[in-house]
Amino acid sequence: MSLSMCEYVVRGFSSTVDALSALEACRARGIECRLVQLPPSLAREAECGTALRSLPTDEGRVEECLATAGIQARVRSSIRDFA
Repeated sequence: MSLSMCEYVVRGFSSTVDALSALEACRARGIECRLVQLPPSLAREAECGTALRSLPTDEGRVEECLATAGIQARVRSSIRDFA
């Protein structure tokens, strides 16, 4: 069994409640995403250790979804992670 690495976008938030709300809002719009641990390199920029991971191809949809829901990400970065 081989594991493959993929490009993702992660967003960190000021609270776990915001991260869970972002996940719920995105999933309600059919956006593929999940909660992951915020990469240590970004930990100083967000107040919560939980991040929303999504595909780069969904970038615009995620931004629109978060704006509509009134949820602001504190940090955003591209990462490579296992699929």
